[in-house]
Amino acid sequence: MTEWNGMPIIITTRFQQRRKHRKKRINKKWKKKYGVIKYDPIPEGEVLIYEGTVYMSERDFYLIKKGFDCADAELRGDDDVPESIT
Repeated sequence: MTEWNGMPIIITTRFQQRRKHRKKRINKKWKKKYGVIKYDPIPEGEVLIYEGTVYMSERDFYLIKKGFDCADAELRGDDDVPESIT
């Protein structure tokens, strides 16, 4: 589990099947045929902190993680600093 300032981070990205069938065997085939939809209950750019837990979308998590990686590399004085997230 990932933490930020001692608070756990939960990524809220979910996947929902496009069409469902009541039988498991057929539902498995429908999932392969029709696919899934990726959605976020929390819009991108928003971060919720509730009872000591941080909730955010997958995109926001990777942007923040990339920013931390850039800052850590600069503090260490590495020559191979990743590009910033502008």
